[in-house]
Order: sequence, then C-alpha cells, then structure tokens
Amino acid sequence: MSSLASRRLLLALTVGSTACAWRTSQPVATPSPGALVRVTESCRPRRADQPCPRYRGELVQLDRDSVRLRAAPDSLVRALAATDVARLEVLTGRPRAVLPGLGIGMVVGFAVGGLADQSACSDYRGSWPCIPSGAGYGALAGAVVGGVVGGLIRFERWARVAWP
Repeated sequence: MSSLASRRLLLALTVGSTACAWRTSQPVATPSPGALVRVTESCRPRRADQPCPRYRGELVQLDRDSVRLRAAPDSLVRALAATDVARLEVLTGRPRAVLPGLGIGMVVGFAVGGLADQSACSDYRGSWPCIPSGAGYGALAGAVVGGVVGGLIRFERWARVAWP
C-alpha cells in the first residue's frame, strides 16, 4: 500500500466515523407511556459542587403540569411538577460504537505503526514527508481492532423532548 493511498484511506475513514459519531439530536415529540425517560430537576440555588438531581425510569404519565415516572416496575411513582423540571429526555436507542472505534483505532494504529517503523525514514532525502510503511499497516490493524472493540460497546442515545 503506497503512502498516498494509506493517507487517503485514513482521512476518509476518520472523517466518516467522526461525522457519524457527532450527529446532533433534534427535539422529539411527546413520548408515550412506557418509554424510558430521563428527567433533570432544576436546582434553585445552584451549587457548583453538586449536580442537579436526575431521575431515570419508565414514563407513567406526561401532561402540561407534571411528569410521572417509575424507576422500576415494583417501585413507587415519582411525580415532578413542570416548573421543577429543567430537562426531559427520552431514550431513542442503544447503538454500537463501531465507527468511532474504527476511527480512533485507525489514528492510534497509524501513530504506533509509524513510530515502530521510524527507522525506515532515517536516510530519506525526498521533498515529501516520509511516512513509514508501518504506519499504513498499523492504521489498518488499528481500524480492525477498534471496530471490533467498538462493536462490543453500546452507548445510550437520548433526545430532548419538546415539552412546556
């Protein structure tokens, strides 16, 4: 694999994985009962050393004045007034982190492979920067390992609910 081809492959995979990982979420419509929600309560005198309380559970009821949720099927229902809620989010999915893992693994593999094969550029006198062949192979191996590890990791994707 030539150094120009490995640079293009590295750039394409890094940009593609970064673009997919950093998608912004738009507010969703009102969730139906039974959806998994996360509610952040507003802090009256906000203290820097303590975060605002956050509750997570199954949505029981949502109306203009309050939100009711249950942390577990056998637990009590928690009711919060709309004036006490700073943020309401609904779980939209649990995707795998294959593309971010692929991009991160490729960059790390490129760096490690380039450092491991640095002696190949010791007597190089060309006008272009010398990229050792180990960098391309390291990027390929890092992408494979990062993609596999990313496939094992799941993260939660939350979307803010458009609620008064």
